[in-house]
Amino acid sequence: MRKIYIVTHHDADGSCGAAIFYRKIRESLSYSGTVIDILVDDLSQKIDWSPLEGADAVFIVDHPYIPELSGKVGQIIWCDHHVNNFGEYDTPNLQGFRSQSM
Repeated sequence: MRKIYIVTHHDADGSCGAAIFYRKIRESLSYSGTVIDILVDDLSQKIDWSPLEGADAVFIVDHPYIPELSGKVGQIIWCDHHVNNFGEYDTPNLQGFRSQSM
């Protein structure tokens, strides 16, 4: 069984972004047996990310990058529009990284 997580910030754009990712991921799966869980974070407390370890993919939507997951999940896809979240992670080891100054 494949396991995919979507981690999002608990606000309107985070919820909408997570819903879009959920729908697109579900549409793109060519077989059943994949579980997609959405984890909503209000950013007010420290989260134990260990339950996500071993996931096939983690989509981080409208949420700061989660360095604790690096190397512990199959793939990390990070999509955020907050330019200030990218500063310390603007490094070559983030494949596909793209930022745009406002």
